[in-house]
Amino acid sequence: ALTLRQKAGRLCHETAQYLLAPPAVVQFSIPKTITSKNVYEIVSDAWSQIRCAKAGLNINDNSEQNTSLDPTKTFTDVFKSIVQANRQLNLILEQPIEQGDVYAVVQLSNAYIVDILDKLAPVWSLTAPTLPEVQTDKTPIDIYKIMLKNFRIIQQIANDSGIDMLQLGSEIQTPITSTDVFDLSSLILSELRYFASQVGIDRIYRLKSYPDKVPSEVYQQALIVEAHLQILEDFTKTYPTWTKIE
Repeated sequence: ALTLRQKAGRLCHETAQYLLAPPAVVQFSIPKTITSKNVYEIVSDAWSQIRCAKAGLNINDNSEQNTSLDPTKTFTDVFKSIVQANRQLNLILEQPIEQGDVYAVVQLSNAYIVDILDKLAPVWSLTAPTLPEVQTDKTPIDIYKIMLKNFRIIQQIANDSGIDMLQLGSEIQTPITSTDVFDLSSLILSELRYFASQVGIDRIYRLKSYPDKVPSEVYQQALIVEAHLQILEDFTKTYPTWTKIE
């Protein structure tokens, strides 16, 4: 949902030159317990950004935001709808997702996992992983495979810790683009933000701009995320109640 909001905001920004008063930017934090209301608020704000884009392009807005809630919808239904909405936004963004955008999200994931490990360091002796060398000739699908592996590690950590989370299928639909990697990396970032909130870390990092990044540099960051997650996974096997450590 946060990724959807980010893309909708990006689309609004691209068309804001045609507006006198684009909607204000709303900052969302990750609560310790995520509810349907939290997701609804983010999606609602994304909708306001999309309406901003329509206004900027002088497109008649004949639709009304449906505020009625369907009690039969599950979290999985909502997740699938948000993924589909993300894909539709990918098609109409003037500036497509680039490697620098992916790098920013993956680097941010590293920042949160480092914060988590620092919080747990007094309980268990943790050794920082060695920075891997940059490997050339990497492509988006190479990054996607590593990030999918990272998501599987996160799933295992959540399972060992008694934390519920959404499940992803194992199939990889080709071709894989930078946008696909961005979406998966954003999902991982959201999970790590949630993990951080469980151990009392409320720091909110902002995405930075990393122009001119290449896939090999993103791949290196993805490997660092993997190394950090493996440390947390090992820790979780010894301390499955790590989210309750003060």
